[in-house]
Amino acid sequence: FLLEIGVEELPASFVKIGISGLFESFRDFLEKEHIEYEDLYKWASPRRLSIMIEGLSTLQTPKKKKIKGPPYRASFDEDGNPLPPAIGFAKKYGVDIRDLIIETEGKNKYIYIIKEEGGEKTEVLLAKYIPQIIRKLYFPKTMLWGEGGFRFARPIHWILAIFGEETINFEIAGIKASSYTFGHRFISPEKIYIEDPKEYVNKLKDAFVVVDRKERKKIIEQGYKDIARSLDANVEIPSYELLEEATDLVEYPTVMLGNFSRKYLKLPYEVPVSVMIDHQRYFPLYGKDGDLLPHFVFVSNSKRENEDIIVKGNERVIKARLEDALFYFTKDREISLEERIKDLKKVVFHKELGTLYDKVERIRDISKAIVELTRREDIKDTVDRVAYLCKADLVTYMVREFPELEGVMGREYALLQGEPEEVAKGIYEHYLPKKAQDPIPKTWGGKIVSIADKLDTIFSYFSINLIPSGSFDPYGLRRKAQGIITILLKDEEIDISLYDLLCLTYRAMSKTGIVKIEHLSMVKEFFRERIRSMLEMCGIKYDIINTVIADSEIESVKAIFEKAKLFRDWYNTSSFKNVVIVFNRLNNILRKFKIEQDPQYQLFKEDEEKILFDIWEEKKGLYKDAILHRQYKDAILIIEDMKKYIDDFFDRVLVMDKDEKIKENRLRLLNYILMDFKSLGDFSKIEGIV
Repeated sequence: FLLEIGVEELPASFVKIGISGLFESFRDFLEKEHIEYEDLYKWASPRRLSIMIEGLSTLQTPKKKKIKGPPYRASFDEDGNPLPPAIGFAKKYGVDIRDLIIETEGKNKYIYIIKEEGGEKTEVLLAKYIPQIIRKLYFPKTMLWGEGGFRFARPIHWILAIFGEETINFEIAGIKASSYTFGHRFISPEKIYIEDPKEYVNKLKDAFVVVDRKERKKIIEQGYKDIARSLDANVEIPSYELLEEATDLVEYPTVMLGNFSRKYLKLPYEVPVSVMIDHQRYFPLYGKDGDLLPHFVFVSNSKRENEDIIVKGNERVIKARLEDALFYFTKDREISLEERIKDLKKVVFHKELGTLYDKVERIRDISKAIVELTRREDIKDTVDRVAYLCKADLVTYMVREFPELEGVMGREYALLQGEPEEVAKGIYEHYLPKKAQDPIPKTWGGKIVSIADKLDTIFSYFSINLIPSGSFDPYGLRRKAQGIITILLKDEEIDISLYDLLCLTYRAMSKTGIVKIEHLSMVKEFFRERIRSMLEMCGIKYDIINTVIADSEIESVKAIFEKAKLFRDWYNTSSFKNVVIVFNRLNNILRKFKIEQDPQYQLFKEDEEKILFDIWEEKKGLYKDAILHRQYKDAILIIEDMKKYIDDFFDRVLVMDKDEKIKENRLRLLNYILMDFKSLGDFSKIEGIV
């Protein structure tokens, strides 16, 4: 069986999404409908999504279904003669009364029938379900066209659907299934009739369509490496993301070499690289020393016979783009970054949140507060300078034309204008990390201003109710929160409480009237959920996650992750189980009471309560020291050591004494210990350990 959905050119990012969805849908369909097959293949290009099923059975495999009827005693008399319920049940399902079976369920007997279902022709099922599968295919965006409200990523132009030599008869969006496809849009646009699914790939190849995505990718990768070797350049593909995209931009990849003038290498290397990768989808070439070369590799969707014309056309395009970049680079240096700060007053950050200048002032205030929290007075001036200049490059010609170079141009212009290297690097780094795989900032200015900028953005949008919900996150607030958490987690020099960080941001921003106290709790919960998500990605069980982030105050991110990973590793140990048991024993009895004061020693009557207090007083210092220095294994073992004394207390002391003062004091003793235990985690959240 072969299905091909022929469409107008899909965006490159839609090709993998579309074919993956189609493949999974067919696999689910075959399993659900009990249709046997040998193998399932998928192919995709910008103009077609294709599935081939090898060894597909012509008939659905019949399946037996057991249907329960009325109780036996209501269906047959004492002599085994059928009564009306049995007769009616057999008649309803069209079986002979002698075909009824009797089975025991619990203490009662029931009558059943075994009914065979299915066995339908595969071609009938295909005609029925293929339109449903196509309609349900997911794409990030869809188009509406024609009649009937049908939506798809791009308009469908033809559908090829054959089973053996027969065409499957169905229609969708006014397109009837047929036995033909089309070749390359420009080189071989004629109809191609497919008589046997096995000839599909080769017939398309003859029509200049490489439908196998893996093969196209291999052609492009090998073509790049061959050109690189011919120039004695580095053969490593500079961008695998671009390789994936280029694979889904063409149907007949022809890899070609273009050149540009060496004068453009005077630009910061990110500029020509950005022009090539982000704007033109070209592959840069690097020397073996890592230096950028004045050449580029591109993928043409055409035959090689027109190579000279195609190469010259692409060289003209890149020359124009690089000439613009060189002009902007020269023009921008006429005005310093500091002089551009005033221009930020003309750029609206958001109509309800003021200008970029206002944002910069908030970033400076937040950065100053973070520096105070880190107690690093020596970095105060550098951090403030980074915060002051961090957005100045947004009003340069270069960044207006090439927005992806924000931060890069700020760094380059700062260096050219005599700013200290630490400041210049900080300007660039304050945008990091943009993506999960990005490095974190290394300079103090970069990391503190990065945190401040992201916090300002998050609080600002929360204050005007632009809060991420479901798939709605147009301002990338989840990504910014994850960036902050990643810096706090990975940076060896910054180790501060996330709660303190959020509070100081609120205090700094509340002066402007933008945020209110309720926004602090909303942002705190937002960060809690991001930490939860990141822990889940690390393979941490949800009950451990609840244990380490249960407190209202979110402590050091490093501490949270270290605890979570330790608890995961120790989850099945006797020590961990003992900690959970002893914690819950205390927590369960104290749950109904609100205890605020410490116990009074003179009110202890029994030896066990005195011993319990004395032992904890002896161990408390060691326990708190272990928590402070994140020696969480030691803290677990100290709690485990306390189990014997806590068990003795519960075995020999009546907590709910008739004397209210004695009762209250015993509850205070237990709470006194439990509050310290909670600094390690809320172990009442652990499930399955009693």
